[in-house]
Parts: sequence; C-alpha cells; structure tokens
Amino acid sequence: MVDLWTLYVDGATNKYGTGVGFVLICPNKLVTEYSLSFKFQATNNVAAEYEVLITGLELQKQMGAEKLDVYSDSMLMVSQVNGKYADRDESLFKYLEKVKKMMGAFKEICVRQVLEPITCTLTCWQSWQVRDQP
Repeated sequence: MVDLWTLYVDGATNKYGTGVGFVLICPNKLVTEYSLSFKFQATNNVAAEYEVLITGLELQKQMGAEKLDVYSDSMLMVSQVNGKYADRDESLFKYLEKVKKMMGAFKEICVRQVLEPITCTLTCWQSWQVRDQP
C-alpha cells in the first residue's frame, strides 16, 4: 500500500513581486506550511500558480512521495494539467510541459480544483511580501 500525501498550492503576483504558498500534509497527518517570495516577476497569476505547483512537486518527490493529491484554486491551471483546456499561451505551455513530466515521476497523482484559496496562517502569507502597497 502506498501512503497518500496531500499538497495545497496557491500563487499570486503583482507589481511588487511573485509569492507562493503551499500546505503539505504527510501520510501521518503532519501539516507543514511553506511560503516563498521569488526574485522574479511571474507574467501573470496562472504562471505563479504553475511556479508553486512545480516547487511543491519537487519537494514532494524529494520527500519520497509516490501517491499525491494536489489541490489548487486555479481553474485554468487545473484544467490544463488535466487536459480539459488547451493552452494557447506559449509561456504557460512550457510550464504545462514541465508539470506533466514531473507528474510522471509519481506512481499516482491527482490534481483537483478547490473553490476557495488555501488558508495559511497570517505569518505564512505576510512572509510573501507581495502586497499591493508602495
């Protein structure tokens, strides 16, 4: 039996930068929150969502996950990853190709949309430093 890992991802970008956050739930139900602020500007929020998904998948693989459920509030990204929407933006297509390749490294993986963004602690989101302020 392969243990199930769970990953919730969310990304955002604005004129001050790109930030991502994810919540990892291990098979033993230990919950860990991560947030990152990137030094580059994602082209849009969907690119930020792909960045956090790629980062989360890399971490999951390093931790030995084989079976993974991934949740994101980005309908577009989830639909593209699941083959329901074609990607017409070449920069996003490169992200999609990378994600598809990474997904092949897992025995079982499912990517689903959640209706609400993930809720990290206030400290987690504040550490992004991607806020609409001068």
